[in-house]
Amino acid sequence: MSGEERVSVAHRGVNGWGLPVAILRPLVSPSSAPVTLQSPSSPSPGSCPVALHLHPLLIFSTPAPQHAVNTGSPPSPSRGPQQSTLSTGSPPSTPVIDLKVRVIICSGTESVVSLPDGKAKLLMFIAVAVFNFIYVLLSSASLPSNTLFDLFVGILKSDQEIMDSVKDNLKAVKERDPACINHVHCFLNFKGFLACQSHRVAHKLWLQGRKVLAVMIQNRVSEIFAVRIHPGAKIGSGIMLDHVTGLVVGETAVIGNIVSILHSVTLGGTGKASGDRHPKIGDGILIGAGTCILGNIKVGECAKIGADSVVIKYVPPRTTVVSDFVIFYDVCI
Repeated sequence: MSGEERVSVAHRGVNGWGLPVAILRPLVSPSSAPVTLQSPSSPSPGSCPVALHLHPLLIFSTPAPQHAVNTGSPPSPSRGPQQSTLSTGSPPSTPVIDLKVRVIICSGTESVVSLPDGKAKLLMFIAVAVFNFIYVLLSSASLPSNTLFDLFVGILKSDQEIMDSVKDNLKAVKERDPACINHVHCFLNFKGFLACQSHRVAHKLWLQGRKVLAVMIQNRVSEIFAVRIHPGAKIGSGIMLDHVTGLVVGETAVIGNIVSILHSVTLGGTGKASGDRHPKIGDGILIGAGTCILGNIKVGECAKIGADSVVIKYVPPRTTVVSDFVIFYDVCI
């Protein structure tokens, strides 16, 4: 991408895919050693022969600061419209790659994914970019973007499990949702996925005793995504939250691994108990739209809950339950 194009992109305030310039902010210092993925020397037709410099904590990043766009002082009436210019300096050591090109590569459409471990490294690249995207979406007057940025960086550096869960969730949505085109489509457009990853940060803060901040993030997620997941709730990996509008998950709820949950689902309490009062969802479970599972009850692994069901009793493993008010079980054979 030429210098003029870089100026044009930054001057618009968005990248080629309509993402705010803030999403290009790096999560690590320039001194961090990158991992380089190089496209084959003879790329296939239509591929993009560029070097992709990755780091376990690297986002879609701009060049080093000395090559950033310099907008100068505000224009005065006598000077006319302000013209953006590039600051001088030696050529950047890392090739300047347009975000749109990186997204195309990460989507799995380019030959770079055929490299050894290419897909895994690109998934890591996307997984970290998810949090850079989320902090831009969640920022507000009470939660400034700089505060969220520093917060997310600290948590990502201290918890590899969150990184692994993001990758598993990306794969889960891509594999289970026929509407998902690719991993990039998931993290740019699927609010269920974004809400789930936001919860992981809030849950980590909750466990650290930073409960006020955790609840602030939860409240912001509720405003942006129409999802209410208490930061105390435990959520496993490989989760697909499809559509997700109206989802409510209580404080002591536990959701296992490889679980699919549709919209308007409530994992709540009965209102008659305190303490541990919310459902425990096992592994491999499907919960249909509009379902209410109430109380400290267990739903066994690989069970299926039909849409609009109200469940207040234990559900055995590998069982399908369907009704307005579940009082019996149909065991799958």
